[in-house]
Amino acid sequence: MIRRILFVDDEPMVLTGLERSFRALRRQWVSDFVQSGADALQAIDREPFDAVVTDMRMPGMDGAQLLDEVRNRSPHTIRMVLSGQSDRETILRSISPAHQYIAKPCDTNELKSKLTSAFALRDLLQNPGLRAIVAKLKAVPSVPALHSEILKEMESGEPSVARLGQIVARDPGMTAKMLQVVNSAFFGLRGQIADAVHAVEILGLETVRSIVLCMDAFSRPEGSPLTDADIAWLQIHSLATANFARRIAQLEGADPGAADEAFTTGILHDIGKLILASTSGEEWNRALDLSRSKNVTLCEAQREIFGCTHAEAGACLLGMWGLPGAIVEGVARHCDLPADLNSGFTTGLAVCAASIFHEELCGSRLGDGVTLDGPFFQGPGGERRRQWKQACIDLEVGSQICV
Repeated sequence: MIRRILFVDDEPMVLTGLERSFRALRRQWVSDFVQSGADALQAIDREPFDAVVTDMRMPGMDGAQLLDEVRNRSPHTIRMVLSGQSDRETILRSISPAHQYIAKPCDTNELKSKLTSAFALRDLLQNPGLRAIVAKLKAVPSVPALHSEILKEMESGEPSVARLGQIVARDPGMTAKMLQVVNSAFFGLRGQIADAVHAVEILGLETVRSIVLCMDAFSRPEGSPLTDADIAWLQIHSLATANFARRIAQLEGADPGAADEAFTTGILHDIGKLILASTSGEEWNRALDLSRSKNVTLCEAQREIFGCTHAEAGACLLGMWGLPGAIVEGVARHCDLPADLNSGFTTGLAVCAASIFHEELCGSRLGDGVTLDGPFFQGPGGERRRQWKQACIDLEVGSQICV
C-alpha cells in the first residue's frame, strides 16, 4: 500500500534533506514538501495524506495551529511535530493536536521507524469506525475527585512531586497523558518510561502543573453517559487491575521494570471505555444494553454496535501517542485469554487475568463480562494460576480495594 506523507517546514534546506532521505522509499511512500501551514492545508484539500510531519515554529501559522486544523479536516491523518524548539511552552502546545513530538536534529532512520510503527498500528487496527472514534477524541475524562486532589497538592505550601506522581498513577487519563509527554523526544530519554510516578518525577512540578491547568487533556466532556458511580468504579477497577497485574508479574519473577509495565498497562487497560462513552454516548448505551440482554461479553456487544472494542480503541490511541509497544499490546488484548495458556507469561495475560479477578470480587455494569473457565486453571501451570488468583484476593482484602 502506498502511503502519502506531507512534510511542512519553513526552512528549504530542511525540506531538501528530508526529500533526499525519503527518496529511496518513493515506491512505498509518496512524500510532498511545503513551506507553510497555508500551503499544507491547500495540499490536504486537494488530496488525502496518511501523515503530516510539521515544524513547530513557522511564520503565519505554527505547527500546533496547523495540526489542529488537520485534525478537523482529516481526522484519520497521523499528526507529528518535528521541531528544534525545545522550550516547555512549545512542547505543551503541541500535546493536544499532535500524536507524537520528535525533536530536531532527528536521525532520519528514527523518523522512518516512527512513521512505520504508526502506519503498522493503524493497519493492525484498520477499522473506519474505530479510527473515526479515536480521531474525535480531544480529551480523556478524569475522575473529578482526583483532579481536585492534584490541584490541592499543587496549591499546598510544599507541593511534592512524589505525592503528585502517586495521585496521577491512580488515574487512567492522567497516566496516559503524562506518559505521552515524557516519552516524546523532547526529553531526550534513551529508554521509554512506563511508570506514571517516574514520569511525573522527570516532568517536574511546573510541567505537570502546566499540563493539568492549561490543557484540556483531562476535562470531562459534557453529555457523557457515564455517571459519577461509573467513573468511580472505573477508577477503582483500573487501580485494582494494575495492582493485581503487578503482583502476578512479581509472582512470575518479572524484573521491576516489567512489573511496573504491568501496573501501567492495568491502569490504562479500560481507557477505551472512556473513549467510546465520551465520543459516542448513544452507541455506548446500546452496547451495554445488548451485553445484558444477550448475555455476551461487553467486547462482543461493542463489536456489533461500533465495529470495534474498547480494548482496540484504547490501544489505538495509546499507540498513536507513542507509548511502549508492550503496553499498547497489553491494552489491545486484555479482553482475550490466549488460546494456548502454556505459551508463557505476557503482560497482556497478567492484565486480562487481573481484570477478571477484580470483576469477580467487585462487579459492575461496565465490566467486560469475560470469565475464566476450567482450562485456565487446569493442566500445566494451573496451580501457578491458582496462586495468582489467591494472591490477588489477598491484595484486595488487605487494601479494601472494592470499597
